[in-house]
Amino acid sequence: MALATQGHPYIDWLSDEVDLDRIRTDHAAWARFWFIDADLKAMPRFWVRWAFEHVQQFRRVTDGTPGDAQIATYLLDADVVVSADKGLIQILDRVRGSCPFRLAEGHLLEAGRPGVDALLQQLRHPSDT
Repeated sequence: MALATQGHPYIDWLSDEVDLDRIRTDHAAWARFWFIDADLKAMPRFWVRWAFEHVQQFRRVTDGTPGDAQIATYLLDADVVVSADKGLIQILDRVRGSCPFRLAEGHLLEAGRPGVDALLQQLRHPSDT
């Protein structure tokens, strides 16, 4: 648990707003907060990040895995995400299927110059697809 790890960034980020000692000692109140008091509609980024991390548990871990979960929180703000990262796009498609919020649509491109050329061509002539 991040809050039990000495020096974890979450401690710095939350300590001014949340009584961390109470969280550590009153587990029932903490569970009640998450299961009863918290409103899903008020926490879309938390849900999306949880969903990405959940799906990632069943896939091979790569160097990009932690970054994909962080990127996922921005997919609420975008209409489209274009990537040559097959894993990111597959997870996005899987999460979009059960997401209670609107998420960006994912498009997989070929890596390197061919993918950039294909993207630029699509942007110049969007009706060609």
